[in-house]
Amino acid sequence: MGFKSFEIVSSGEEGGTYKRYVKATPTMNAPGFVQKVLGKSQSYEEHGELVGEVWRYRVTPNSAGGRISINGSLTLESLSDDRCRAKFALEAKASIPLVGKKIESFILGQFEDNLRKQEAFAKAWLDKQ
Repeated sequence: MGFKSFEIVSSGEEGGTYKRYVKATPTMNAPGFVQKVLGKSQSYEEHGELVGEVWRYRVTPNSAGGRISINGSLTLESLSDDRCRAKFALEAKASIPLVGKKIESFILGQFEDNLRKQEAFAKAWLDKQ
């Protein structure tokens, strides 16, 4: 969950839909083949919007020349008055010969690692409340 930079470029309601645009550079130790494709700084732009009860987002790496697409969604499901379940869906596609599938696996692995970190942070924060 660490970032070298994280900027919310814009956020707010537009036509009844909440939208957010983010520019970010995460801190990560990417394998060599990922660095060759994306460069040493894996910065990206994220466009997200709340559609009904579903947060949908599109992540575009700044250095892949449109060859990588990442799309996802988040839905919260109420379990009780004080509990909920977060459901995530993520699709990563890398149209890069020889290493595309490896890059997709790396992206999905990073996403899962970040979810675990977010869960630990949220639990620790809630325990303090």
